Amino acid sequence: MYLVDHVFQGEVAQFFKVTPAMVSKLVQQELRNPQKTVLLKDKQAEAHLITDKIKRVVIGMLEKDIILVRAEAVVRLVKEQEAVEVTAAQVKRVMRDELGLAYRMTRKIPVQANHKRCLVLRQQYAMVMLPLLQKGTRILNVDETWLNSTNFTRMAWSAPGTSATIQAKPISYRIALIAALDTEGRLYYSLTQANTDQNVMLVYLQYLVEQLDLEQPSWRDDTALLLDGARYHTGSKVREYLRKLEVQVIWSGPYSYSTAPIELVFGALKFGELNFDRKPTGKKVGVPFQLPTDPVVSR
Repeated sequence: MYLVDHVFQGEVAQFFKVTPAMVSKLVQQELRNPQKTVLLKDKQAEAHLITDKIKRVVIGMLEKDIILVRAEAVVRLVKEQEAVEVTAAQVKRVMRDELGLAYRMTRKIPVQANHKRCLVLRQQYAMVMLPLLQKGTRILNVDETWLNSTNFTRMAWSAPGTSATIQAKPISYRIALIAALDTEGRLYYSLTQANTDQNVMLVYLQYLVEQLDLEQPSWRDDTALLLDGARYHTGSKVREYLRKLEVQVIWSGPYSYSTAPIELVFGALKFGELNFDRKPTGKKVGVPFQLPTDPVVSR
């Protein structure tokens, strides 16, 4: 084991994440031709300079809220602004390794999502929600989604020259999932095949309240309901029922999907194949039905 500037070659290799053999080879080349190391250092300095120029251009684009779709766009700007020829591969390496960027699937949002009114309402929503979370209040997030298929596969591995196709079979009638998720991870859900309106939401809330009363009669003291601005949440019937419950209700700001934990449940559910056994679905399928005996889910 040889020393390089009083440091073992193995430690040098570990620091630079290369093999000791590579370090030994470079040491031997340095001893035979010291000028080669000078050239390597010059190339390294040039590479650092190019990296800094790419970073300046990319950071400038991000500060201007320019969406980075293709590396070639950055290549053109680097040439125009920094007078340097770079490749798309160099740009991708800098964005990934130096700036920590990732090439991810985009999410489309409505144009009005960032209007001043929506921004102010989201700010007011945050000013109410954050103190409750800091105080340890139990937040119960209620929302609804649709299941119109059993297969939510979006990506799949496929052989070269083949298409990743899957069979799509819609559910008729589609299933409505109404669910509530609290900050402790408890989930309360129901499945229907009816259009969700105020009446359907009222029935769900009544069952939910009965279940919460059974679990802890004093749940209203430290629980707040989180609802969005959907019509079946804000209608007069639902508002009147919530008022009679004497429970705190929080209305989320418009387009506040990322602050709704229940969306994580919906996202996890709508992933891949839900009907692995290929069981028949649809209104013609006969399923044995028995009325529930649990007082929580029966009247």
